[in-house]
Amino acid sequence: MEKDVGLEHPVLVDALNNLAAVYYAEGRYAKAEPLFRRALAIHEKSQSGEPRPEMANVLENLSNLYRAMDRPIESEFYGQRMRKIREKHAVSERKGGR
Repeated sequence: MEKDVGLEHPVLVDALNNLAAVYYAEGRYAKAEPLFRRALAIHEKSQSGEPRPEMANVLENLSNLYRAMDRPIESEFYGQRMRKIREKHAVSERKGGR
């Protein structure tokens, strides 16, 4: 897939995130973690300005993964980042809807 769409294409990010979610659901955390982190890295590299809401999904998945792995500091770090993005987009949507 990477050859077809490129190393930073949104479709690749979705595929990485989805595959990692499968591993997470199976309890295969060691396989899920690098895929979630790679999806996040691609999001971060491709950002121009404010993070997009899709990035919050990857952050939420990482937060949940680290919580399941009993790594509360990392879980909270990614959870806070996710909440900031979602809060910012919720405020923007309310302002735009007036």
